[in-house]
Amino acid sequence: LLLAAVTIFSAAPKAQTETSSPPAKVEELLQLLGDPEVQKWLDAQKAAKAATAPANPVAQEKMAIEANFERIRRHLASLAAAIPTFPQELGRVLATVHGDMMGYGLLRVLAIFAAFAAAGVLAQWLFWRLAAGLRAWIASANLATVQDRLIAMFARLAYSAGSVLAFAAGSIGAFLAFGWPPRLHQIIIAYLVAVLIYRSARVLLEFLLSPPDLKGFGDSARFRVLPVSDARASYWVRRFSLAIGWYAFGSATVGLLGALGLSLPARQLVAYALGLVLLAIGAEAVWNRPVDPRAAGSPAAETWFNAKARTYLLILSFFILWVLWVESATWAFWLMAVFLALPLAITAARNAVNNVLRPAGSAPGGNEIPSVIAAVVERGLRVALVAAAVVFLANRLGIDFTT
Repeated sequence: LLLAAVTIFSAAPKAQTETSSPPAKVEELLQLLGDPEVQKWLDAQKAAKAATAPANPVAQEKMAIEANFERIRRHLASLAAAIPTFPQELGRVLATVHGDMMGYGLLRVLAIFAAFAAAGVLAQWLFWRLAAGLRAWIASANLATVQDRLIAMFARLAYSAGSVLAFAAGSIGAFLAFGWPPRLHQIIIAYLVAVLIYRSARVLLEFLLSPPDLKGFGDSARFRVLPVSDARASYWVRRFSLAIGWYAFGSATVGLLGALGLSLPARQLVAYALGLVLLAIGAEAVWNRPVDPRAAGSPAAETWFNAKARTYLLILSFFILWVLWVESATWAFWLMAVFLALPLAITAARNAVNNVLRPAGSAPGGNEIPSVIAAVVERGLRVALVAAAVVFLANRLGIDFTT
């Protein structure tokens, strides 16, 4: 508009003298352009036009990468800045906890926690006595057909779930029956829930792998969902239980430190240190994993080189995941985690379906051709696992498929 006004003014008839006044409309236009509200509106229109203009995709990608690197740099800088002040922060939190507990002391808190855990074990023992008939029926069940096998397996799962519920009722229920100082209440409940998570994970692992040291059910291998040897069943139940228990304990600890006022960078230092222990647990589990004796004698058995290469790659993958977690590289962390877990989950689902739905009279983990029902169920589970992985990634990465 300003350019138009200048053009109109300069295009006045030559006969007009320099001292002559511009036309009335030009004066009105110049007055409008000098109005602050009009100038503000024009600036807003320019900004809106620039925002809606199509951006260069390459420039956008470059800006996103630079923003991610800058975010990672700030995150690592905050961690480095928190290291010198961490002892003072932790001491302040511990002093606060000690004051709020009104002189209970650490040993007394541990004794209280042990007492309520023992109450849970007692409740579990009572459940074990009351459910003796169900346990005997499961142990003597005939697993000749697929239907019998499914009924017995899920009956054992229900029995194990009932045992965990009895533990929860005995431990957490007894604790909630009394009044406690707020801090003590928060701490003991957090760790009792962590124990409950560990016990629940143990039940699920025992349902899938049915280790030979599982008492009260006779030959526990009959109830095994995944077709593995006794040695591998016991090994992986112990290692997975330890990893899940440590994760539950660590999550409870970091959550409590946050509730007690520890700063975010200091809590992240604690979480990453606990994650190093979890990394060591995973590396040890992969390094010392037993070889399936059935696979060791087969023509398709792993060679020594292939087995070692797979071991090194898995341990390296665990380390890279820990580094990505520390650097807060969310996209890369979750993509790699799903990339590692999804093929293992699909393979485990296929082996479990073929084992549970195997024909009557066939050996567990045999080479029989799966039935039509088993093939349909296996493919359905595969699709469900892939869909669940996509939804999980979308949730973790903030992707909305509805927009």
